[in-house]
Amino acid sequence: EASSYWQVSRAFDWFGVDAGVELRSFTEEHARDSFENLLFSVCRFFELTRKFPSKITVVGFESKRDRFQKLHLRAIGYPESNFTYIGTKALNEKEMEAGEVKVREAFARDPFGCRGELAAKRHDRDPFNEGAPYSSQVKILSAFWLHIDTCSQRLYNGYFPWSPGMMIK
Repeated sequence: EASSYWQVSRAFDWFGVDAGVELRSFTEEHARDSFENLLFSVCRFFELTRKFPSKITVVGFESKRDRFQKLHLRAIGYPESNFTYIGTKALNEKEMEAGEVKVREAFARDPFGCRGELAAKRHDRDPFNEGAPYSSQVKILSAFWLHIDTCSQRLYNGYFPWSPGMMIK
């Protein structure tokens, strides 16, 4: 999915006049849902820079704003003050909003998306069972990966590299 957006951007010259933007643009290819989009993008940034992002901006449908700001951000312990969500309208906004209520409720019950419909959707979106490499590549998050692997419905209460008082590296 991500590489197709990159290819469309390239084909329509959406990288703009600064040719350097294209050279600095990378994709994350393993995420299977919005939670993984956020978490894995942070991991991909770390993979490429050996640092964690000091600021995150997500561009997405307006109807998904609350899911990102109120659920996913809390689930990864990322400071709200360093996060921006830019919402865009969808052509089928009313239909999306109706479906969004169900998805938000599911993530509210299951912050890491590892049970029920959320887990089934991930399974369906990974037909070759490839998974994501980040738990072995971003070892500084090993306690968090362990917490996710237990499929806890509680938020992780440990420290993240971006937690208040921690140095972002």
